[in-house]
Amino acid sequence: GGMRPTSDRIRETLFNWLSPMIEGARCLDLFAGSGALGIEALSDRPEVAAWIAPLADARSAACVRAERATSRALAGSCEVPLGAYAEVKDGELWLRGFVALPDGSRIARAERRGPLDAPEALGLALADDLRADGADDILASL
Repeated sequence: GGMRPTSDRIRETLFNWLSPMIEGARCLDLFAGSGALGIEALSDRPEVAAWIAPLADARSAACVRAERATSRALAGSCEVPLGAYAEVKDGELWLRGFVALPDGSRIARAERRGPLDAPEALGLALADDLRADGADDILASL
């Protein structure tokens, strides 16, 4: 399966539509790092790189790097029920994640905050926290 990025507005609409039907509903993006757009330029075309440079957003990049570090550390894929979501709050990264059985009968959850300049370290630390909450056992049973 492939990943499809969804806008925050679509996510919010779906969650608001479904949440009254789900007791204690809480939602994290199942596709870690999928909400960002990546643009590449050929290395021999510096004028193109200069043209697209203003589109780069350091905060979004830090969020994606933290989410993807968590996913990589836990061998995430389209078949693994793993979610990670980072956002910038009060000048730092706030990263939340989960690993679950497909039927939701077992869920490991964790969250961490850390500096914007160390997103990968934050993602790896969150993966360790998820392991401490049973993620490895959940993943081994899939």
